[in-house]
Parts: sequence; structure tokens; C-alpha cells
Amino acid sequence: QLTLTAHRIVSRIDQADVVVLARPTPHSDQAADLLAAGRHVISTTGAVDDVRQLLDLDQLAEGAGATLVVGAATSPGLSGLLARLLVGRLAACDELHVAVHGTAGPACAREHHGSLSRRAAGWHDGQWVTYAGGSGRELVWFPEPVGGRDCYRAEMADPILLQRAFPDVDRISARTA
Repeated sequence: QLTLTAHRIVSRIDQADVVVLARPTPHSDQAADLLAAGRHVISTTGAVDDVRQLLDLDQLAEGAGATLVVGAATSPGLSGLLARLLVGRLAACDELHVAVHGTAGPACAREHHGSLSRRAAGWHDGQWVTYAGGSGRELVWFPEPVGGRDCYRAEMADPILLQRAFPDVDRISARTA
């Protein structure tokens, strides 16, 4: 496995300054080891339990002088960047809702399908609520060529990360096609 760091390629992960975990979950155990060794870690996981465990590593990262980036994929990740961009253009924002269509590969597809059968978290007026995965059908229009798709509540990490990034927003939810 080769890792790019500071414009050079290294052959071992323990030689890297920054490690991007872009593989199937879980990431939290490996991230803890890397952070303890002073490595900066970027995680692409979208699995809710893994995201929560990664967020619990904040003090470990700080103590090691390392940076931990959680949710650096499309959802979560790009969804949060778009939210930051758009909320910055508004006078006020009281709701954030994410809808996703498609997957990135076999492991992502397995996670996606499983998420529709697990409990979906949402932020509603200052408290966490849970819904049955696969419930709450809503027609969402995506740019062409995708078009309109029925989206359903699913166990997704977006609400957890968005609530941390936007603590004053009253309602946050996530759905997937």
C-alpha cells in the first residue's frame, strides 16, 4: 500500500504524515492508533457507529497534536461543504435536509442498502429523534440526468455531523434514494 505525503511516496503507513482512510469501515480503531502516533487522519466513513467512535477520538487527536477529519466523502463530506456554502449566503437557517442518490462502490452499496433498514436519526427542535429506516418517503429532484427520485429516511451520519457544525439549526434530516 502506497501513501502520498508531502509530495513524496512512502511504502509504509508509519512513514506518512497524513493518512486517508478510504476503505470499508470500520475506521475508528486504525484512526486511534494513527492519531496516538501523531499522524493526521482523514476518514471517509459514513457508517454512523464508526463516525460516533471517531468523534470520541477528539481528545486523543488534540493530545497528540494531530488533526482528525471525520466525514470526508460525499455524504457525509460534500453534503456538509455545500451546507456551509449555502448557509453562509443566508441571513438565517433553521432547517437542513440532505438527500442522496447513488453509491460509490460495492462496500458503499452494502452500507446504503443496510441503512434503509436501520433507525434514522434526525435533529428536531433541540433534541434527537429516531425514525424507522425506509419511512418518510419524499420526492426529491436531482439534477439531470437523475431527475426526481423517491427518497427515504435512513441511518446516515450527515445529521450528526451537521448538528455539530450548525448547532443553531432547528431541524436536520437525511434521506436516500
